[in-house]
Amino acid sequence: MSESAYAPNPGARMTLRVDTAAQSTDDAPNAIYWQRRVLYRRLLIVPVIAWFSLLIGLALGYGAGPQPLIMLLIGLVGLPLVWRKPILGAYALVLVAAAVEAFNMQYPDSLTDRLPLHRPFDQMGLPLPITASEAMMIGMIGLVALKRIGERRVPLELGPLFPAMAIYLGFVIFGVANGLSAGGEFNIAVWEMRAQFYPLFMYLIVYNLVSDRAHARKIMWLYIGAVALKGFIGVFRLVFVLKGNLEAVTLVSRSNSLLSHEESLLFAAFLSFGLLLYLFKADRTQLKFIMIAAAPVGLAFLANQRRAGIMAFILSVLVVTLVVYIQQKKMRRPIIYASIALVVLMVPYTVAFRNSSGLIAEPASAVLSIVRPDARDSGSNEYRVLEGENVGQNIAKSP
Repeated sequence: MSESAYAPNPGARMTLRVDTAAQSTDDAPNAIYWQRRVLYRRLLIVPVIAWFSLLIGLALGYGAGPQPLIMLLIGLVGLPLVWRKPILGAYALVLVAAAVEAFNMQYPDSLTDRLPLHRPFDQMGLPLPITASEAMMIGMIGLVALKRIGERRVPLELGPLFPAMAIYLGFVIFGVANGLSAGGEFNIAVWEMRAQFYPLFMYLIVYNLVSDRAHARKIMWLYIGAVALKGFIGVFRLVFVLKGNLEAVTLVSRSNSLLSHEESLLFAAFLSFGLLLYLFKADRTQLKFIMIAAAPVGLAFLANQRRAGIMAFILSVLVVTLVVYIQQKKMRRPIIYASIALVVLMVPYTVAFRNSSGLIAEPASAVLSIVRPDARDSGSNEYRVLEGENVGQNIAKSP
């Protein structure tokens, strides 16, 4: 080989030095960014430690009985998992909303309604006037904001619906403030107002965390799984606890229904979602699951005897039918035929069961109760009528 083959090439060395220098210059901002990001993450440990300290202090200092310790355990186990993967918090909130009742119905077979997730901490000996589920929502929003700040992003993405929701809540706050200034009861006002903020909280959580179809699919699995569980619980309670006699509800529990009132709305949404899956040929696995669970869910739905749930289901079917009629032209003729058949069958069905009280008569009773409420329906309507009169008097007094 010639000597020139081993001779150094000054130009090549110069090029290498220039490229290395350029690369070092480009990497400098990235290195600073990652150093700052690690620092931010370390600083974010401070509020996490503070949250743990608060839980431990409240549970040990004020706790009476096992419930505060249960809340402590949930916080100690759940918070690190949610911090690691925030979407788990959204899953947990959906599961809590669908699976846990607001009140303990005190049935012999009570299960999920014994969990105190929708009851204020001050009822468990802790000096906090909020519920565990509310703390979960507020905590999730704070956690998401902190993590986004640590990633040098805006704390929260507000989305297109936030302005409208903010305006609505502004009117709510104004109304509450106006009522309190006129001598209204603070505790009652807060209890009536707090649920108005739940849609905003869940909207912010979902908008900032649900980023792909897989997230939405898992959320729906949790929802339909929890509602199906409630359907099986309702059937078990009807057959084995009440022995098929709904008149015995008040004898074995403090409730006036088979399941919690909100369950009827969850059942209605469950069946409506199944109808959507069928008509739009969507997730076949979820559709099969809903078809398997539809019988116990439908039976528990009727046995729960809640007019609001049945009317919500009827209205949701009308909306779904209208959407499919507009979106899918090939389905228009079958929808027209099915609608005509349904109307033709509903008239004799309503006439035949207008004075009946069995489960099969529940849809007819729910519709007829609008114009002809029985004693049970009248009792249920009474406080709403009084509330409407009270609102009217307040408006007349201070418009």
